Amino acid sequence: MPTRIIALVNTAGRQAASVARVAAAVGYHVRAQVNSKDGPVARELQNLENVTVIEGSLTDAKLVAELFAGAHRAFVNTIPWGDEIAIGKSLADAAKKAGVQHYIYSSMPDHGIYGKGWPSLPMWSVKFTVENYIRQASIVAHQYYDNDAHRGTD
Repeated sequence: MPTRIIALVNTAGRQAASVARVAAAVGYHVRAQVNSKDGPVARELQNLENVTVIEGSLTDAKLVAELFAGAHRAFVNTIPWGDEIAIGKSLADAAKKAGVQHYIYSSMPDHGIYGKGWPSLPMWSVKFTVENYIRQASIVAHQYYDNDAHRGTD
């Protein structure tokens, strides 16, 4: 089993599932959190070498601690189910406590900070709030901004 570990959050989604496939292929052990093992992506991940699928809620502190324990890297993409800000902050805190060396957070900008008349987009502004929390918590982190331009062109 590989000794390099990456923890992934919401791995049934496009972003984290892609990270899981590549990380497992290049020699990482992947801990992939999913809300349910029943979906097609979760079933695919369960069949990949070097991937451990962990089913459960991100509000479960024990599950989150298990997810990050011994992990060197983390890729986190929170979703708007539940209190995304509270979940995002607790994930960052747990990763820091576990000693994760590189924390990649899938964020989005808050357009409202650019000036009057620029509207905040609720789905993006919560991610930006979490991003700022991560920066203030002194976690070695990288912010990833997904390019939404490709959506709807499939």
